[in-house]
Amino acid sequence: MSTPLLVATKPLVLFQSISLADVSLIQTMILQDEGGWVLTSYGGDNDGGWTYGGMTRKLFESYFGNVPISTVATLSGDLSTSAEFRRLVICVYYKEFVVPLRTGNISPEVFPAAFSCAVNCGKGGYNTVKGIWQVSKNLTQRGFCDAWKEHYFQLLKGNPAYINVIHGWVNRVWRYL
Repeated sequence: MSTPLLVATKPLVLFQSISLADVSLIQTMILQDEGGWVLTSYGGDNDGGWTYGGMTRKLFESYFGNVPISTVATLSGDLSTSAEFRRLVICVYYKEFVVPLRTGNISPEVFPAAFSCAVNCGKGGYNTVKGIWQVSKNLTQRGFCDAWKEHYFQLLKGNPAYINVIHGWVNRVWRYL
């Protein structure tokens, strides 16, 4: 029996219990919207500075405790452990974002965009998506994406420092149109 890579401090769903469709949804979002299975570091990020596969340090540590970035780099780069590590990340995305969104009566057409929006908006992403879904009047994917984009422009209006990231946010929305 092998020693687990990380021990979750919060319960996780078993990877085997996640549908293939949901695993594909999560992997597609990571590759398309989060830059892939890479470790990035951005000092100006208020969520802790590094992300892996788009998952912020703050979210990661809420499941696995205070994990040094060097450990994350080793786990993500070591071919013998990276598949297991990625499965853990998928389980967190599933529990934090997919499961809550499935209870929100969001149409299957809009669900991939809603999932990406929730991930991009972070820990409170479900509530943000719920608000955007209501503003878009439960319309089409286009209606949701227009309301999602408007949400980002409202954030920029409230905080001009977001000028540095608004282009990436809007590009993210456009990928779902």
